[in-house]
Amino acid sequence: MSYFPPGPNAAAFHNDDSFVRGLMGPVGSGKSSSCCSEIVMRAIKQKPWFDGVRRSRWAIIRNTYPELKSTTIRTWQTWFPQNVALIK
Repeated sequence: MSYFPPGPNAAAFHNDDSFVRGLMGPVGSGKSSSCCSEIVMRAIKQKPWFDGVRRSRWAIIRNTYPELKSTTIRTWQTWFPQNVALIK
């Protein structure tokens, strides 16, 4: 995966280890792509359990489900098609 933060706010977001974080910005500023890459980068860094499987849980929150579906899920599927990462 080739990803570069789209700006200083996204770079600061990636460097923050707070348990809860948010990312705000104008339409088209790369917020959803930054969050998708953050999920994968953090999941890869997760220490495997005794069985060798990395387990990680995430929440992505939008104002409405249609908003989530039309923007964030679409972005996720652009970066990670269903044959790579299935959304349940």
